[in-house]
Amino acid sequence: MRENLEKIFNRFKSEIGKYPNLTEIFNTKYLQDIETQIDNLVLDASTHINPVFLSFLRDENEGKLLLKKLSNNIEIIFKKVASENIKKHIAGQLRTIEAQDTLVELSILGNLLSHFPPENIELYPPTIDNRDVEAKVRINARWVFIEVSVLKDSKLERDEITEALRSGNQPKGRWIDLNKDKFRLLGKVSTKSKQFPPDSPNALFIVFTGVGVSFHDFPTPLDKIDIEDVSSVFEFDRELNYKTCKPGLSSNPLTEIEMKELINFLKSEKWQSIF
Repeated sequence: MRENLEKIFNRFKSEIGKYPNLTEIFNTKYLQDIETQIDNLVLDASTHINPVFLSFLRDENEGKLLLKKLSNNIEIIFKKVASENIKKHIAGQLRTIEAQDTLVELSILGNLLSHFPPENIELYPPTIDNRDVEAKVRINARWVFIEVSVLKDSKLERDEITEALRSGNQPKGRWIDLNKDKFRLLGKVSTKSKQFPPDSPNALFIVFTGVGVSFHDFPTPLDKIDIEDVSSVFEFDRELNYKTCKPGLSSNPLTEIEMKELINFLKSEKWQSIF
């Protein structure tokens, strides 16, 4: 097994070498960390792997496509971002176990930059109390602030999945609270609402990446998100397909034109995910 993983790892390094901007990000330290993760994987099948390498490990063709899309998006995004600190932060996050969150963010930013005229979009604009959001987009002469977030499995669910992989046994049956994801969603929206400037038109994009019970399968789903300073919450599945939008509780809601423009953007044939 170790020998086969080493061969895949060498092909991964070769593929990265095709993209100069990825070579800078996935540096020597990153590759050393991947080798450590491979060593641990040989001993423990539940070892957490950096998602960029994990995609390549699962399916090399899909992994190659991810690297190509990632390189293209980074080139587009880094041309637009002036701050070197932000670029370093993005690169650093891509090297971590939590890189999936950054891949989601980069997917959405890449699509925004491909869809809207350059003069109508700003990345990582400052908002309030030294905070920022992923982007603001000018729609019909008004700036709409956009924040991106990911809702993953709870720690309990992740621990159960890890234990099942480690032991080879099926997880023990337990009572499932169908409201727990609803409360997790509300908690996430409440936290992210603090990113937005007060009274601004804004949109929170939430991507559900967990493998547990889907919020969309609830028998009584939420029709709206009654959280202040949030105009609308747009929900996506783990493949970054747009699913639905729920109004928030903002003194400055999105107009019909703004809502239509954003939904048309999310449903565009050109819309694509990195992963």
